Amino acid sequence: VAYRIAQETQAETIAQAKTEADLATADAERRADAVTTRVLLKEQFAGIFGEEQAQTYMELSDTIAQWYERTTGESADEFYSRYYEDVKRSAEADVTEGLGQPDIKGAVVFNADGIRATIHAFESADFSTLVHENAHVFRRVLKDVAERTGNTQTIKDLATIEEWAGVKDGNWTVGAEEKFARGFEKYIATGE
Repeated sequence: VAYRIAQETQAETIAQAKTEADLATADAERRADAVTTRVLLKEQFAGIFGEEQAQTYMELSDTIAQWYERTTGESADEFYSRYYEDVKRSAEADVTEGLGQPDIKGAVVFNADGIRATIHAFESADFSTLVHENAHVFRRVLKDVAERTGNTQTIKDLATIEEWAGVKDGNWTVGAEEKFARGFEKYIATGE
């Protein structure tokens, strides 16, 4: 009987060790994918906007990713893999058909999950386009982090932004989205 109990205990220990190893492997793979996403985004930004502007933008984005890490406990690299799908040079007509907005330099399109974004840079895109389109992503990051973590400060910050942008009952209109994105651009450019 003691031998059988020892075998069962050993089997349980082995199964637990295997589960822990599988979890550690999955975590390492997820972290590697997250790092890869950040590197690929920087390369894509550089290919469209040039190395200097891409580096400047990544410094800004990394600051937000560090806030994300402090607030969620997830890695700064995971910020990129959670919220970004792609960045690409696009023909304006392919993305903005039916929007009725003239002189658009870029656009952001969110996946069905409403979280992961593809940023489109049109022919006239410049650094402000990169900041503007990412503002739409960052606004959703705030909402997602507030909902997932319940972080009091993030909830307050989101409420302040929504009040300023004219959002009613958490429903963002195109006008509110654009007001926020233009305000974010101005803040980055002037600090106001």
